[in-house]
Amino acid sequence: MKILEVHLRNFRNYIDEIIKFDDHLNIIIGDNAQGKTNILEGIVLCSNCRSFKDVDDVAMIKHGEAFGDCEVTFIDDKKKRVKVILSSKGKTLLANNIPINKTSDFIGLLNVIIFEPSHISFFDKSPSYRRKVVDMEISKVDKKYVYALNNYYKLLKERNNYLKNEDIDLNYLSVLENKMIEHQVIIIQKRQELVNIINKRLALLFSKLNDNKINLNLNYQCCIEQDNIIENLNNMYKQNHKRDLLFNVTNAGIHREDFIFKIDDHLVCDVASQGQKRLAIIAFKLMLINYIKFKTNKMPILLLDDILSELDEEKQLLLLKTISNDIQTIITTTTINSHLYEQGFKVIKINQGKVGGNK
Repeated sequence: MKILEVHLRNFRNYIDEIIKFDDHLNIIIGDNAQGKTNILEGIVLCSNCRSFKDVDDVAMIKHGEAFGDCEVTFIDDKKKRVKVILSSKGKTLLANNIPINKTSDFIGLLNVIIFEPSHISFFDKSPSYRRKVVDMEISKVDKKYVYALNNYYKLLKERNNYLKNEDIDLNYLSVLENKMIEHQVIIIQKRQELVNIINKRLALLFSKLNDNKINLNLNYQCCIEQDNIIENLNNMYKQNHKRDLLFNVTNAGIHREDFIFKIDDHLVCDVASQGQKRLAIIAFKLMLINYIKFKTNKMPILLLDDILSELDEEKQLLLLKTISNDIQTIITTTTINSHLYEQGFKVIKINQGKVGGNK
């Protein structure tokens, strides 16, 4: 999968601009607040149907305009286009100019992996944030997971509402739980699959980026032991019945799980430096390439926002050499150190929301 061009209209600080990309390494360069990250935001919007920033859709529309849109033309098995049109009334999704009504049918048509500086907070944020990250990555490549996850949360809401009643029919509660278990089996198996694939080479990749052997692993803190999933889920509900009835809420299940990075059995947030945390997230993002390739037999596009500024020259080179030439990579930066030019890449200069010169 390779992006040919991105067309932004009334999007952030762009009026009407087309940005063309090379098949391999592209570096978008410009001063701060010129619109470099906005290009990546548009690409992610056309992949995930939402910004990677914590903003409403209308925030991406150029100030004073009624609508904004982003269209990405890319090569998959053939040339394709995906487009998102934003307005105060909502967003319209199109694939090859055909409207797509369901978000789940649009997500993942263009598959991207993005790193941006705030992702380093993965280690310090809540379990719900980490679940959201994992859920998004699996949902991009697994429709069965999306179906199971959506149905589980509908049933969870129904069960929580029912637990607020004064008179509880335990038989009805059991019916809800059996349906929830059915979906949780799928969710647990697919979450574990992602973690297994990530961990195959995560420690090796992290050591390579650090130029030092360090054992990094992603730990899946599942709500049950996985030796007998259905039986253990049933036991989980039985053990929590009194507590659930007391607090009128479902206290256990996949909605309480967590994903924890550890270095040599210690939490990353406890022992890692800021630089190591940054490289740990980068290693995780690079391993997601393997996961997506395993699930789809296709390479995603790698987006790296402001990744070079916090890395010294040696680690910059290590990172660029680690990224496979098979994957299209787009990096934003304010400066390019001379030692990087030997790697070979396309430079895209951005100045006040305009392409200021490609070479």
